[in-house]
Order: sequence, then structure tokens, then C-alpha cells
Amino acid sequence: MIEIWGRPMPWKAPTVTKRGAYSAHSERKMQIQWQMKTLFNRTPFEGPIFLEVLYFFAVPKNTSFVKKKQMLNGMIKHTKRPDRGNLDKLLEDCGNGILWKDDSQNYKILSEKSWGEEEKTIIKIHED
Repeated sequence: MIEIWGRPMPWKAPTVTKRGAYSAHSERKMQIQWQMKTLFNRTPFEGPIFLEVLYFFAVPKNTSFVKKKQMLNGMIKHTKRPDRGNLDKLLEDCGNGILWKDDSQNYKILSEKSWGEEEKTIIKIHED
């Protein structure tokens, strides 16, 4: 199990300008990769992989006490942006060469967005 601390960020296409391509999320991507490298001290997986991923987002500050409790207990689901597919895409890209050789090895991803006290991403890797 790997815990990545910080707000889960979605994948975003680089912006192309006259000076070249620029990715606004390149710094966050480097932070995620650094955390992966420090927490995963082994060679990357080579076979088929099944991922379980939980994305936790902080409850907004202006939320009432009752609603906050419902959000943290899972009674109110996280249906706001960013969408889960783009979160998965960035995670797969960051794990290339660190957790697995290539993201094409990920044959199945079970991911969920939730509300939490702290913003983080929890990754469980199952090798078949």
C-alpha cells in the first residue's frame, strides 16, 4: 500500500505555445513521483497489474457540521470535479518506471473518490 500525500490532481494536457509545450502540473507530477520512489523500494512490477485507488479530498470549509459528518461517513459521495478518469490517468503516468514498467500493464483499475480529513491518494497494487 502506498500513500501519496497532497491534493489528488487530474491529468491535464500540456499547453502548446510558440516557445514549446508547457505542463502546469509538472511540479506536482514530480512530487508524486518522488513520494512513489521513497515509498516503493523495489524493482517495478513486470506482469499484469490490478490497481485499487482511493482519492481523498478535503471537505470544503464552509460546510455545516451535520453535512461534514455525512460526507466523512460516506453518506454524501464526492461528485464534484475533477473526474476520476483524469485522476487515474495522471497516477498511471506517474507510476511508469517506478511502480510498473509501463501503464499498459494495468489491466484493471478500481478507483473511488471520497471526502476525508486529509487530502491524499492510497494505492494498492495486486500483481497477477
